[in-house]
Amino acid sequence: MSSIFSFAAVWVLLWVLMLAVCSYAYLRGGKAERAGSILLVGTSVLTALVEGAMLTLLHNVDQSAFLLVRLVSGGVTALGFLVLAVAFAHLWLGAAMLLQAAIFALQASYFVLHRPHDGLYATGNNVAFTGILLALALGAWGAGRRRNSQVSDPSRTNAQPA
Repeated sequence: MSSIFSFAAVWVLLWVLMLAVCSYAYLRGGKAERAGSILLVGTSVLTALVEGAMLTLLHNVDQSAFLLVRLVSGGVTALGFLVLAVAFAHLWLGAAMLLQAAIFALQASYFVLHRPHDGLYATGNNVAFTGILLALALGAWGAGRRRNSQVSDPSRTNAQPA
Protein backbone atom coordinates (compact mmCIF):
# COMPACT_ATOMS: atom_id res chain seq x y z
CA MET A 1 0.00 0.00 0.00
CA SER A 2 2.87 2.38 0.71
CA SER A 3 4.23 2.12 -2.84
CA ILE A 4 0.86 3.15 -4.26
CA PHE A 5 0.73 6.06 -1.83
CA SER A 6 4.27 7.18 -2.69
CA PHE A 7 3.51 6.91 -6.42
CA ALA A 8 0.39 9.04 -6.01
CA ALA A 9 2.21 11.55 -3.81
CA VAL A 10 5.05 12.00 -6.31
CA TRP A 11 2.54 12.22 -9.19
CA VAL A 12 0.55 14.96 -7.44
CA LEU A 13 3.71 16.77 -6.39
CA LEU A 14 5.06 16.81 -9.95
CA TRP A 15 1.73 18.05 -11.33
CA VAL A 16 1.61 20.87 -8.77
CA LEU A 17 5.24 21.74 -9.47
CA MET A 18 4.64 21.69 -13.22
CA LEU A 19 1.57 23.93 -12.97
CA ALA A 20 3.40 26.35 -10.66
CA VAL A 21 6.52 26.59 -12.83
CA CYS A 22 4.54 26.84 -16.07
CA SER A 23 2.31 29.55 -14.58
CA TYR A 24 5.40 31.47 -13.47
CA ALA A 25 6.98 31.06 -16.92
CA TYR A 26 3.82 32.12 -18.68
CA LEU A 27 3.35 35.21 -16.51
CA ARG A 28 6.98 36.32 -16.12
CA GLY A 29 8.74 34.95 -19.19
CA GLY A 30 9.03 36.04 -22.78
CA LYS A 31 7.63 34.42 -25.91
CA ALA A 32 9.88 31.36 -25.69
CA GLU A 33 9.01 30.71 -22.06
CA ARG A 34 5.29 31.11 -22.75
CA ALA A 35 5.52 28.67 -25.65
CA GLY A 36 7.51 26.20 -23.53
CA SER A 37 4.99 26.34 -20.71
CA ILE A 38 2.08 25.85 -23.11
CA LEU A 39 3.91 22.90 -24.70
CA LEU A 40 4.55 21.21 -21.34
CA VAL A 41 1.07 21.73 -19.91
CA GLY A 42 -0.62 20.89 -23.21
CA THR A 43 1.16 17.60 -23.78
CA SER A 44 0.84 16.58 -20.13
CA VAL A 45 -2.88 17.30 -19.96
CA LEU A 46 -3.53 15.66 -23.33
CA THR A 47 -1.58 12.56 -22.27
CA ALA A 48 -3.51 12.34 -18.99
CA LEU A 49 -6.82 12.74 -20.83
CA VAL A 50 -5.96 10.02 -23.37
CA GLU A 51 -4.82 7.64 -20.63
CA GLY A 52 -7.96 8.39 -18.61
CA ALA A 53 -10.15 7.78 -21.64
CA MET A 54 -8.37 4.50 -22.30
CA LEU A 55 -9.02 3.38 -18.73
CA THR A 56 -12.65 4.47 -18.84
CA LEU A 57 -13.66 3.27 -22.30
CA LEU A 58 -11.49 0.19 -22.69
CA HIS A 59 -11.83 -2.27 -19.85
CA ASN A 60 -8.95 -4.59 -20.77
CA VAL A 61 -6.15 -2.19 -21.60
CA ASP A 62 -2.75 -3.67 -22.29
CA GLN A 63 0.26 -2.03 -20.61
CA SER A 64 1.89 -1.55 -24.03
CA ALA A 65 -0.94 0.79 -25.03
CA PHE A 66 -0.03 3.14 -22.18
CA LEU A 67 3.64 2.87 -23.08
CA LEU A 68 2.82 3.80 -26.66
CA VAL A 69 0.79 6.84 -25.55
CA ARG A 70 3.66 8.01 -23.34
CA LEU A 71 6.17 7.38 -26.12
CA VAL A 72 4.17 9.47 -28.59
CA SER A 73 3.69 12.19 -25.98
CA GLY A 74 7.41 12.26 -25.20
CA GLY A 75 8.25 12.43 -28.90
CA VAL A 76 5.83 15.30 -29.51
CA THR A 77 7.23 17.20 -26.54
CA ALA A 78 10.83 16.61 -27.66
CA LEU A 79 9.98 17.74 -31.18
CA GLY A 80 8.23 20.81 -29.79
CA PHE A 81 11.30 21.74 -27.74
CA LEU A 82 13.46 21.22 -30.83
CA VAL A 83 11.30 23.64 -32.83
CA LEU A 84 11.38 26.17 -29.99
CA ALA A 85 15.16 25.81 -29.62
CA VAL A 86 15.67 26.48 -33.32
CA ALA A 87 13.23 29.40 -33.31
CA PHE A 88 14.43 31.19 -30.16
CA ALA A 89 17.99 29.85 -29.54
CA HIS A 90 17.86 30.19 -25.75
CA LEU A 91 20.20 28.15 -23.59
CA TRP A 92 17.39 26.87 -21.35
CA LEU A 93 15.58 25.50 -24.42
CA GLY A 94 18.64 23.47 -25.39
CA ALA A 95 18.78 21.99 -21.90
CA ALA A 96 15.04 21.24 -21.90
CA MET A 97 15.28 19.67 -25.35
CA LEU A 98 18.15 17.39 -24.29
CA LEU A 99 16.40 16.36 -21.08
CA GLN A 100 13.18 15.61 -22.97
CA ALA A 101 15.21 13.59 -25.47
CA ALA A 102 16.57 11.57 -22.54
CA ILE A 103 13.00 10.93 -21.36
CA PHE A 104 12.04 9.88 -24.88
CA ALA A 105 15.02 7.52 -25.11
CA LEU A 106 14.11 6.02 -21.73
CA GLN A 107 10.51 5.49 -22.84
CA ALA A 108 11.61 4.04 -26.18
CA SER A 109 13.96 1.55 -24.56
CA TYR A 110 11.31 0.36 -22.13
CA PHE A 111 8.79 0.10 -24.98
CA VAL A 112 11.10 -1.86 -27.28
CA LEU A 113 12.24 -4.21 -24.52
CA HIS A 114 8.65 -4.74 -23.29
CA ARG A 115 9.93 -3.91 -19.85
CA PRO A 116 7.42 -2.81 -17.19
CA HIS A 117 8.02 0.50 -15.48
CA ASP A 118 10.21 0.09 -12.43
CA GLY A 119 12.05 2.28 -9.96
CA LEU A 120 14.83 3.08 -12.43
CA TYR A 121 12.29 4.31 -14.99
CA ALA A 122 10.42 6.40 -12.44
CA THR A 123 13.58 7.95 -11.02
CA GLY A 124 15.09 8.75 -14.42
CA ASN A 125 11.85 10.15 -15.75
CA ASN A 126 11.15 12.28 -12.67
CA VAL A 127 14.69 13.64 -12.42
CA ALA A 128 14.75 14.60 -16.11
CA PHE A 129 11.28 16.17 -15.89
CA THR A 130 12.31 18.16 -12.82
CA GLY A 131 15.35 19.32 -14.79
CA ILE A 132 13.07 20.51 -17.59
CA LEU A 133 11.00 22.44 -15.06
CA LEU A 134 14.17 23.95 -13.58
CA ALA A 135 15.37 25.00 -17.04
CA LEU A 136 11.99 26.60 -17.78
CA ALA A 137 11.97 28.45 -14.44
CA LEU A 138 15.52 29.73 -14.98
CA GLY A 139 14.60 30.81 -18.51
CA ALA A 140 11.60 32.76 -17.23
CA TRP A 141 13.70 34.30 -14.46
CA GLY A 142 16.33 35.37 -17.00
CA ALA A 143 13.73 36.82 -19.34
CA GLY A 144 12.24 38.82 -16.47
CA ARG A 145 15.69 40.14 -15.49
CA ARG A 146 16.42 41.15 -19.09
CA ARG A 147 13.07 42.91 -19.35
CA ASN A 148 13.58 44.74 -16.03
CA SER A 149 17.12 45.82 -16.89
CA GLN A 150 15.96 47.30 -20.19
CA VAL A 151 13.20 49.26 -18.47
CA SER A 152 15.34 50.55 -15.59
CA ASP A 153 18.44 51.47 -17.65
CA PRO A 154 17.67 54.62 -19.69
CA SER A 155 21.02 54.38 -21.52
CA ARG A 156 19.75 51.29 -23.34
CA THR A 157 17.03 53.15 -25.22
CA ASN A 158 17.33 53.82 -28.91
CA ALA A 159 16.52 57.51 -28.56
CA GLN A 160 18.83 59.79 -30.54
CA PRO A 161 20.22 62.91 -28.85
CA ALA A 162 18.90 66.22 -30.17
